[in-house]
Amino acid sequence: MRIFISGYTSEESGVSEILYEISEPAEKFFKAKRYGTGLKGLAIFLMCWEPQFNRKRLALFSRKESTLYITVILDLKQMTRLRHRSRKREVAKRLSIQVPAIMDRYAFPNFATERFNEDWKRWVATRVAPAPK
Repeated sequence: MRIFISGYTSEESGVSEILYEISEPAEKFFKAKRYGTGLKGLAIFLMCWEPQFNRKRLALFSRKESTLYITVILDLKQMTRLRHRSRKREVAKRLSIQVPAIMDRYAFPNFATERFNEDWKRWVATRVAPAPK
């Protein structure tokens, strides 16, 4: 399965560093996974906004590309106050909650959503923000 993680963030949020650290490993890990033909790709965009803009998460499925496009909204003020490790934990928390929640809203034929969600949560927990040793 193709996974693409990118984002639109300001430099002060520090999220671009996290994107750099997680996008390629996610792509490599999920490239070898097979969940069925109902969904071939997942594109996740991390967005940092001021809370007063009240942005909503978006999800759009492209039938032509068989790809689901998702936005994950992060609080810009919160992210700027956090240190790198705490930012990664916040990003991991949002990814592990929001991505499976959106995936569950869609009924992709011939796609193992439950298995994908389990793999996704496990990958986020171990690769994005692993527990301290």
